[in-house]
Amino acid sequence: MSNFNRKRYKLKEGIANKVNKLFEDVMDNQVVYSDKEIDLIVENIINAGINSGYLEPFNRNVVPLGKNDNKTRELYYRRRYYNEHAFPIPTPDQDIFTPQVEDDLLGYQGISRKVFGPFNYIDLNHKKIFYGRIDTHNRSIYPSEKFLRLVSGTNDVFLLNFVCEAASDMMAKIERLKSSGKLSNESAYYDFVPVTGWVSFLKDHHNTMKSVYDAFIVKYVNDPVLFSKIASFDAFSAHFVSFLNGFLPKFPITRSNMQLRRNTNPRMSGIVFEISREKHDDDKKKYTDYILDKHFLLIQNIANGFGFMVDKNAPWRFIADLESPQMRSRMAEKGCDTLQIMFDKYYYRSHLYEVDTLRKQFVAFYDSYVETYPCYTKMCVSKAGSKAKLLYRQKRNKNPFTDRKLLEYYYYVRAKESNKDWSQEQFNQEFETAHEVFKYYGFVEALNFINDKTTLIVGDGANYGNIIKKDEGKRIISNHQPSYKRSNFSIKI
Repeated sequence: MSNFNRKRYKLKEGIANKVNKLFEDVMDNQVVYSDKEIDLIVENIINAGINSGYLEPFNRNVVPLGKNDNKTRELYYRRRYYNEHAFPIPTPDQDIFTPQVEDDLLGYQGISRKVFGPFNYIDLNHKKIFYGRIDTHNRSIYPSEKFLRLVSGTNDVFLLNFVCEAASDMMAKIERLKSSGKLSNESAYYDFVPVTGWVSFLKDHHNTMKSVYDAFIVKYVNDPVLFSKIASFDAFSAHFVSFLNGFLPKFPITRSNMQLRRNTNPRMSGIVFEISREKHDDDKKKYTDYILDKHFLLIQNIANGFGFMVDKNAPWRFIADLESPQMRSRMAEKGCDTLQIMFDKYYYRSHLYEVDTLRKQFVAFYDSYVETYPCYTKMCVSKAGSKAKLLYRQKRNKNPFTDRKLLEYYYYVRAKESNKDWSQEQFNQEFETAHEVFKYYGFVEALNFINDKTTLIVGDGANYGNIIKKDEGKRIISNHQPSYKRSNFSIKI
């Protein structure tokens, strides 16, 4: 502890000197720093490498300034400052239940000793990226709409039934605090009413597939060289498979992998609600309006008491803590004694319901193409010379997907999305194994086999998987996508 404090004191003194202010003035007085001075202080804090939480919680002088439109260098340091120092994470000597450790700087009056009890929060950006989107077996899931309930006092905010009940009880508690005058009407948490809740992931997936279709038809197929060549379903499917190979896995089309992308809204889980529509990239507003709110810690304790966690990167967002005794008790009342039982009852496994959707979309793409562009011209050469002949595209008269062909197509897409560096022979062997599983154990087990062979997730508890890489000292975190190798395995529909 003494060694840490000496480093801390030296760091602060160095910062004060660099911004050309007296050390005592910097640490003891409420001064207003310019953005440039704050950036210099932040850069020195980050480069010092002290990662045990910010040195003084709720600091009103050195506020985080990160926004998405910042320049690269600024954004790097500003984001790291918010992530590592700005959020008031309790440390052992801040925990009121832990005996205080002797501190060799206790005699120095410039250091604020703000003490607060521990509270439970969640970091959806860096540590629990897939929370609510995968089950205990690391399989992608999304909630069944029949278990959603409207939150009282709202018109369009839905949550899973037991989460909705907990949110309503929490709102009632805060209303009692307001009535007793214990919650200031100037607080950002005063109007504690959810404004957003569950959002349909299926709609997002549908919109994404529409964008895929538009890109294929408008930009790919309408090339003058290809337009007249794609006159049948066989020609169409060959080019569409080639088209998919050009952008998978960077842009997945299966629900299983689409919902694991960073830009997927966590509210799709049905266990998340927000009391504001603030922009998520404005670190300064998060800090000044919410973290510095005088009722911030009170709200955290109330939320924890009803089984909710605050999102570290969006202090107006609350997420059900499915491991908390409060939520476990509510789940048990609904007949769910374990977390996995709840997932099995309340959620769909994405990989079991996406296969037929992929099939329907594939054939619908061709049907729409033929309906939109029924004719094409072809130059014919004869003794009389050459002339343009108007021809009609062939309509699809049957379903091209047998069970075997559908399974092969699904395995192909999932393998491409997971960037499998397979040869054609390796893919064929993998598929034959999956087909054997299908013949002996059925379609569901075959889909489970393919999903387990191509999953992008490792680890437990909704932690980041192998698509995420964390480099201490260099970057906060990066959603690492390996270099995409356009492997030579393919299929024919």
